[in-house]
Amino acid sequence: MELLQLQYFLQTAEKENISAVAKAFFVPPSSVSASIKKLEQELGVTLFERTANSLRLSETGRIFYRAVKNAAGELERGKRELEEQTGKIGGEIHLLILTNRSLVTKRISAFKEKYPAVSFRMQHTGEAGQNDIIISDKPLGGSGFTTHPLVREELFLAVHRENPLAKEKSVSLLQLAAEKFVCMPRGTSLRDNMDAAFRRAGISPVCAVECDDPYYVCEYVRMGLGVTFFPGISWQRQKDDRIKLLRIGDGLYRESFLYVSTRASRAAKLFADSLK
Repeated sequence: MELLQLQYFLQTAEKENISAVAKAFFVPPSSVSASIKKLEQELGVTLFERTANSLRLSETGRIFYRAVKNAAGELERGKRELEEQTGKIGGEIHLLILTNRSLVTKRISAFKEKYPAVSFRMQHTGEAGQNDIIISDKPLGGSGFTTHPLVREELFLAVHRENPLAKEKSVSLLQLAAEKFVCMPRGTSLRDNMDAAFRRAGISPVCAVECDDPYYVCEYVRMGLGVTFFPGISWQRQKDDRIKLLRIGDGLYRESFLYVSTRASRAAKLFADSLK
């Protein structure tokens, strides 16, 4: 019986979805499935009731889940106590960064210089899962995390300097109804903010280019292929004299939050403090 097997089991019991667990651990679903089957063979019991469309704990699975959950809590507590007693800061911090990548990346670099024994595992898409810290502008459902305000930044409209709109200081959403947009993909923070703003105005934006990289989003604006929503803080390095930023209405804002797991390690809590 291995610790990774037990971690797979816990997550599968809670998510009831092997694909979601595999995504959280960056492994193929077959690895999770094989690990759980091996665990069942070792224990000599069936841990999950499986049907074509569902996966749920069996009666014996629920008994084992309670035991493993308690053991995992004790292991984590012991790890924290050792860190506090020895003064050594190490381990791996799991991050889910949905907004403000630039800010977080800068802090990671400074934190690594101070605590070289700490490593990071990062995702830019996904769910809460086993993450110690989440940066997002969306409410985090469920419990187990403390919430802290992180950044409130204005969203501007970025246009090429020769775009007719560049003569303006601000624009209304109605003025943008016929503009071609360079968009982030659906499901990303910036795209969700853009779609919500236009939805409130009763307008469907024209997405001419879809790209998930801020550098290339702005490069396409520089090429005159469209306009885009531009986070004033997060993307400030992408601004140059070929791009002009216009205020949208009286100001459109995005507020991001720092979510910290109540079971986060000392290293993760120290890193969270560096972000505040």
